[in-house]
Amino acid sequence: MTYYWSRADLPSLAEIGVDLVTANPNPKPDQDDLGLLVAMAALLSRHDEALAKSALESALLGAPLRPEVAAKRFGELITKVARGDWGTLDTVLSFVATTVAPGFKDELVKAAVHILQSDPGDAGVAVLAGRLFEGRGQRVLARSAYRLAHFIDPELGVSARLGEVGDEAWPRPDALAPGRTVHPLCRGPLRKILQHLARALVGSASSAYDEPTAPFAPATVAICEDLRSQLGAPAIPVVAQGHGADVTFSATQPMSLLIGRRAESLPAAELRFFVARAFDQARAGTMAVLRMSADNLRGMLRAVLRIAGAPATPFEIAEEAADEATSLWLRRLRDPDIASLLPIAQHRDELIAEAGRALTDPPDLDDYIRGCRYTADRIGLLTCRQPQAALRALCGLHKQSDDHASTVEKRQEHLRSSQALRELVGFMLSDEYAALVSG
Repeated sequence: MTYYWSRADLPSLAEIGVDLVTANPNPKPDQDDLGLLVAMAALLSRHDEALAKSALESALLGAPLRPEVAAKRFGELITKVARGDWGTLDTVLSFVATTVAPGFKDELVKAAVHILQSDPGDAGVAVLAGRLFEGRGQRVLARSAYRLAHFIDPELGVSARLGEVGDEAWPRPDALAPGRTVHPLCRGPLRKILQHLARALVGSASSAYDEPTAPFAPATVAICEDLRSQLGAPAIPVVAQGHGADVTFSATQPMSLLIGRRAESLPAAELRFFVARAFDQARAGTMAVLRMSADNLRGMLRAVLRIAGAPATPFEIAEEAADEATSLWLRRLRDPDIASLLPIAQHRDELIAEAGRALTDPPDLDDYIRGCRYTADRIGLLTCRQPQAALRALCGLHKQSDDHASTVEKRQEHLRSSQALRELVGFMLSDEYAALVSG
């Protein structure tokens, strides 16, 4: 059966299906999707709804149909068996949804999203997810799924659907606020503390543009200023760094945003993705923990408690003065240039409470940093407004001189080998993302 399916020989598959349905095979065939394969072949090659219904309802051929099994086969239908023929997918999807148990489409959506979270390179399942989301009126999620499918395989005919659901997803007014889109790995007291300390930790630099060889393009400056304003990022220098296409930040004090000269020629959406990522990590104080040990973290938290005025016994104060990490952080936070930027008066009680919580239950720093990076990717996605631009950026396609050199297989490999991409795909197909953008 799978032989005929893989060769798109639907007439032969339907013919064998007739025998299977009428013969009631015993023992039961060891394949739980035979009924679905027969039903699709019957519908598409014979227009035989009776045979299709019998096949779907046959317990010996795999009934009741499992949503995850159906999702994979529907994906194969649109990518291989009837490649790019959306009419065949709609025909089969409509019939199966009305023949199988009520609520099957809802379960199919969940199954499709679950598959894409573990295998974001499955273009067929992305098309299926987009079709289902669009049918439910969820244009934001339909756009994300279609953009993923189009990114993987531009020849699947997704462009027409993108014309219907729109090309851009604009973030809602509160979507970019600190703490709104934080990844689960870095939620908690440490994130809140570092957000309060961020302006002091990046240094008292200005938002100057350091252009040692030639001025930044006006469009680059405009993007930086727009995103700095939207994100409420600290004022840090923007530095032209080398001739590459990278956009990153220096983990030094004062912190700087580093933009390679070739990055200026990127499409605006991709440049926005990279710049927003860097600004988000600046406002979150991520650079403070990039090379931090557990002892150094404990020292920082103890210092925050003292600077904020938390009560302590003479013994505790003496112990902290003798602890090298705590002593270093106390000297740093009491430096006049840094102290003037600490929001102690406004957030004293919260800093004391959160520092105490973080000392009691400190996060794993490797997980925390990963979570900060995933959060920055989410902010990049929201601010660039184009899911495909975010996917291109994270896949590193902006560094290639020829887009055509990136084949379907290479893009699938990128998506399947990167945890950051799996995280981003999962986010852009989630209800959380849909609540953050309009239209």
